[in-house]
Amino acid sequence: MFAALAALVSMFVLPSSGQAAPAGSTYVALGDSFSSGEANAPYLPGTDTARDQCHRSTSAYPQLLAQQGLFYAQPLSDTTAFVACSGADTGSLRNGRYGEPSQLDALGPATTTVTISLGGNDLGFSDLVEACLHVGWSGNPNCKAQKVASPADGAKITRAQRETWLTDHLDLHSLYQEIHARAPQARIYALLYPHLIAMRGRACHTGPGSYSARNILWFHDMVDNLDQHIADEADIARGTGADIRVVDPRPAFDQGHTLCGTDSWIHGVEFVQDECKRSEGSTSCLKGSLHPTRDGQQALADAIQQASGASPTLNLASAGRATSPSTPV
Repeated sequence: MFAALAALVSMFVLPSSGQAAPAGSTYVALGDSFSSGEANAPYLPGTDTARDQCHRSTSAYPQLLAQQGLFYAQPLSDTTAFVACSGADTGSLRNGRYGEPSQLDALGPATTTVTISLGGNDLGFSDLVEACLHVGWSGNPNCKAQKVASPADGAKITRAQRETWLTDHLDLHSLYQEIHARAPQARIYALLYPHLIAMRGRACHTGPGSYSARNILWFHDMVDNLDQHIADEADIARGTGADIRVVDPRPAFDQGHTLCGTDSWIHGVEFVQDECKRSEGSTSCLKGSLHPTRDGQQALADAIQQASGASPTLNLASAGRATSPSTPV
């Protein structure tokens, strides 16, 4: 009897940071920098060190959802629940990043809700932010036509062709299926990416340079292509039994809240010299640029809340801000 009781209790005892609870947290926040809250310091202890740059922000949308009483009863302070990591792609989400274990280890039978943003790093979004910034000596006013190596065979192709190839080969449905297998009771909210820069028919000047109207249009189309791919992959996973909803924040951000809009929820470009020196240049000089601000993170939380159909215990929207629609598919 006592042994059985001890086993039952052990299911609900949280282990040390970075270790998954045997039963899994009820709410698990997976994903990349859009879910970790990159560029919105302060970050949780241990996620902003020389060794660990996961940058889990206290203002990230998973934290906001928890503070609002949605999916979780308290702020997410333990890495068994909030495991999103800046720079994560499909490989490092599965295998771990910065010495942290696989994000999937946080899942378990007790998990009832999962949020995830993923795919941008597989397509090299951070590199594009830097490569397409026009500052005279670097960047490209028509960077989609720049010749780069093909991921398939190393031959030279245009950057636009490379992104198309990467999108077509980005396998997300098997990841969604794996999340479902580890947490069969969970509803998965797959977050799409917002548009980043306002399309006004002219350049957007930000920080050390600018993005040409031509490149802004390409960024816009690239986000749409990736988002459509995410929705298609989610549909495949849904067909195999996963309970998955696609959450679309684009309509909210498009109401003047992209970079160079009237009230931007996107961080502008900032050249961070210290970041360029870290790890022999492996960290982008523009880390944190073109990521949602705190208001942007709140908009992501709003979109997920609307997709869930749940009523939070606290007021979701700031005064004067409309909540964003979502797309359950």
